[in-house]
Amino acid sequence: MTKANKLSVDVLKDQLEQKRVIDLNTLKMTNRKELEGQLAKCKRECNEQADLRIHELTLGYEEQKEELQRELEMRDREMKQFNTKLEEVQNHLTEKQVQLSRYKDEVEGLQNQLADLQKEFEEKCKDVMHIKTGGSYPDKKSGRRS
Repeated sequence: MTKANKLSVDVLKDQLEQKRVIDLNTLKMTNRKELEGQLAKCKRECNEQADLRIHELTLGYEEQKEELQRELEMRDREMKQFNTKLEEVQNHLTEKQVQLSRYKDEVEGLQNQLADLQKEFEEKCKDVMHIKTGGSYPDKKSGRRS
């Protein structure tokens, strides 16, 4: 091989190497752009899915919130009704306790009257027995027999 041929081969090798480096760089850039495009697409899809999921969760939250609000309002009404009924029952109980107290007072008064009447009856019975047996009639003021 001649020097010129050798020089020509070296130049061609250099050109080939440069072309190979350029092709590799181009391929790398093409692949990088493709990967960046895929990454951007994945990010977009991920954001869209996240937005959709957030929207679904928000709707579910709102529905659940409304349902819980309705349930809370219903329980609040039930509690008010219960409290009203409880107050009525307590008032009724108080009335019955007052009546019971009056009845107890009346019973106590009647028991006292009965005891007084029993004493009086016993005294009358004694007087009658005394009279039947021929004794004198007792003097009520002094408690002695006349």
